[in-house]
Order: sequence, then structure tokens, then C-alpha cells
Amino acid sequence: MTLRPRLGSRLCLSLPVLIALALPLQAQSPAKGKIADSIQFGLAQRLVQASGAEAMILKTIELTLPGQRAQNPGISPEFWDRFAAKARADVRQLADSLAPIYARRFSTAELEQLVAFYESPVGRHIVAEQGAIAQESQGIGARWGTRLGAATAVEMSDEGKPIQR
Repeated sequence: MTLRPRLGSRLCLSLPVLIALALPLQAQSPAKGKIADSIQFGLAQRLVQASGAEAMILKTIELTLPGQRAQNPGISPEFWDRFAAKARADVRQLADSLAPIYARRFSTAELEQLVAFYESPVGRHIVAEQGAIAQESQGIGARWGTRLGAATAVEMSDEGKPIQR
């Protein structure tokens, strides 16, 4: 079946992007070889929870699924509905798998500071606003991409170069 490899490759490419967009933090320290201790791991788990990672993952999926549906018109709407339901049901597993990443990349002191920030009023505010910020950002990014695409097409047309193969 030719649909399966095409779907698989697109989902394999799309899901890491979703996850990367959903993570509210970027690792700032060089990778450390292993998790230092259970205290550090516990702090990393608190950080993932306090930073709203689950909600951001789900919001990112919600924002990108319409594009996936449009890019894959041969895939039934039922597939996408089931995929979204499975993502909602299983998001905790993905969020839990993020804690070791933070535990390896941040010291205990850094994790304590990050948790303190995300548990503070301003940290809770940023978590509460992340979904709306992501939604607005997606619209801005789409308009930016459309503008760049149009400018590139005009430039290539002016040079007599084809846009399509």
C-alpha cells in the first residue's frame, strides 16, 4: 500500500517538530552524561509539569493537525480524529519522557530555579498564555511564509527559472 510509507514519513517528520515546538524550555547547559540523582530527576519531573508541557504538546497538535489533514487528503478524517484522541489520552507518557532530558542538561540548582520560576505568579502566567501565544505565532508564521514564498516565486519568475520540477 503506497499510502502507508507516505503517511509514516510525514508523521515521523511532523511529530518531532510538534514536540520541539511544544517544549517551553530550551536546554541551556551542555549535555551531561547521565542523570545525577533521584532529586534531580524529581525536579525535572516537576519542571515538565509546572512548565505546562502537556498542554503545549496538545495545543501544538491541535494547531498542526489541520495542515496535516490538508497535506494528506487521501487519509480518512477518522484516522486524524483517532490520532488526536490517542494523543490526548497518551500525552502524559510523552511528557514524562521529557524529564530525563532536563535532568541530564540542567544541574540540581538550575532545575530548582526553573521550577521556582514556573511555580511563581509570572511563571504560571506564561504557562497560561503559551497556548494563545502559539496560536497567534502560527498565524504570523503562516503569513510570513506566504510572503516569502510569493517573493521567491516572483524572483525566480523574473529570472526565467521554473518553480516546479
